[in-house]
Amino acid sequence: TQGGPPVLDEQNMSRVKRLGVASWSALGIVGIVVVASMGISAISGILIPLVVAVILGMVLEPVATLLRRLGVPTTVATALTLLIAILGLALTLTIVIRGFLSQIPEISRQLTTGWGSMVEWIRNHDLDPAWLERARSAFEGHSTQLGQGLLGAVTHTFYGAVSLIIGIFFSVFFLFGPIHLAR
Repeated sequence: TQGGPPVLDEQNMSRVKRLGVASWSALGIVGIVVVASMGISAISGILIPLVVAVILGMVLEPVATLLRRLGVPTTVATALTLLIAILGLALTLTIVIRGFLSQIPEISRQLTTGWGSMVEWIRNHDLDPAWLERARSAFEGHSTQLGQGLLGAVTHTFYGAVSLIIGIFFSVFFLFGPIHLAR
């Protein structure tokens, strides 16, 4: 019968079944990958601060233990340990930022000198000066993207600071943890 549905013999039926199983298996694998990706994405906001907290807890725990051995109450020892860590971070940031700010005139001078040297090198090697103008205009054209990159860096810095605060919060519990487990 030419107008009717095709008749499947046993060989074709077996082939259709194999293709069906392979198709559903592929869809299952894709589904597992999607669910796993979503799970990893969901816990990444918690996992990073938790890892920071574990590291801070491991690094700061000996200081808190020393303070407790010296007779400082547990709560005060934990608060002092975190305060010392925060002051150390603030001191480090202050030194780095002041060093950078004090060197801005030198950095600016070196950039100007480098630009002048590059322009002179281009002129001495008979290169097309229009190339330099094209490079400058391309830089200006992409300055918006550079600004977006800077905004992204600021955003990542903010998220890093939030992760640090959450990590410090968890660190308090890690610093208190060994005390409560010992009791």
